[in-house]
Amino acid sequence: GARERGDDASVLGLFDPTRPIRQGPVQYVRGVVGRALVGAGRREDAREVFEDLVGPGAAAIPRNIRWPATIAEAALLCAELGDAGRAKELLDLVEPVAHQHAMLPLAMYGGPFARCAARLHETLGRLDRAGDFYEEALEAATALGALPMQAHTLLEHGQMLARSGDRRRAREQLAASQRLAAQLGMAGVARDAEASLADL
Repeated sequence: GARERGDDASVLGLFDPTRPIRQGPVQYVRGVVGRALVGAGRREDAREVFEDLVGPGAAAIPRNIRWPATIAEAALLCAELGDAGRAKELLDLVEPVAHQHAMLPLAMYGGPFARCAARLHETLGRLDRAGDFYEEALEAATALGALPMQAHTLLEHGQMLARSGDRRRAREQLAASQRLAAQLGMAGVARDAEASLADL
């Protein structure tokens, strides 16, 4: 819903990030809230949420039915915060399952773990490896027919390509993301893609 559209303010309106959240499905919620805080420009608050989630170590997150979606949110939040130290720890958990998709029962879809691996490798400056995982993530999302995830993956890959100086491929990815996001009503993603295109 709101997160797929790129409406971080609405996500934050649904959850109170000041409440202590320690276990169970609320760990997943912490990841969602942390990412919404980053999107809303509240990076310090997001860092507090992230530390609360992974402070005891990412491997300490219970391997229960919610683990795939929770670890995907933690990995993406780590990348959005640029935390290279935690990225290595999370890669140990994400890379072995990169060919799988992160899902939470009751239709909560976190996307291919390959996307998480891409974001974490990018955080560590391993751009070639990140590019391979972005391509794998896009293929997996396309095979599943997950159009919103395709728009997100195209945007993130395009932004990485732009930062690395590959303007032609960046423009292709960003334009594809913008078109798809606009068709799907994902205003935040479309806006981010347009802004990135304008910076090329």
